[in-house]
Amino acid sequence: MIDMGDDDFTRGKPHPMIDPTLRNQRLLNELNDSHTAVVLFDLVLGYGASTTPASELLDQLSHIDMNNAPLLIAHVCGTEADPQIRSQ
Repeated sequence: MIDMGDDDFTRGKPHPMIDPTLRNQRLLNELNDSHTAVVLFDLVLGYGASTTPASELLDQLSHIDMNNAPLLIAHVCGTEADPQIRSQ
């Protein structure tokens, strides 16, 4: 399990909620790795998070052959009161 928000990844860099560049690169690498069977990840809502996290994720996934991709399991961490509105 890899926490892209851990100090090892954020030292001197913004948290992936603020700048998802490293997280997105890692996600693409894992999705293209034939040894990866499952990818678990959080989609975080709220102030300081992307205003359009789902569309940014879909942009990343559009580069993947989903017929050969590992299983993706997302946890949406947010509420209806967040600026991104959880149900949307």
